[in-house]
Amino acid sequence: MIINKYSSLQALRGYILVMSKHKKTPFNKMNIPPEIQEAIKNNRLVVFAGSGLSSKFKLPSWRKLTEDVISDINEKKYNDLLPLLESGLLTPIEVLDKIQTEHTKVRSFIKKTLK
Repeated sequence: MIINKYSSLQALRGYILVMSKHKKTPFNKMNIPPEIQEAIKNNRLVVFAGSGLSSKFKLPSWRKLTEDVISDINEKKYNDLLPLLESGLLTPIEVLDKIQTEHTKVRSFIKKTLK
């Protein structure tokens, strides 16, 4: 997912805020490495976060996001994948791989949902 400068900065601030509470370090005393600052300025920052961090921001899990994408596309051939996802026979990534021909609709849904 490509994140714009504002979102990148907000995500980084959110991460630092969570970490500062954990480490009891005031936000304004955090040292953000110059490389990260530069990546934010150049719209090149990519944040990889596990479900622990994303759940703090009330973001859906991969499974929930995949289910929602399929529901939004609402085509029988993809709706038939939902039971396989729910049963664990397919992972969210495997399901997304099977619907990759709908990448425009998937991107549009994610962009609309994660604003």
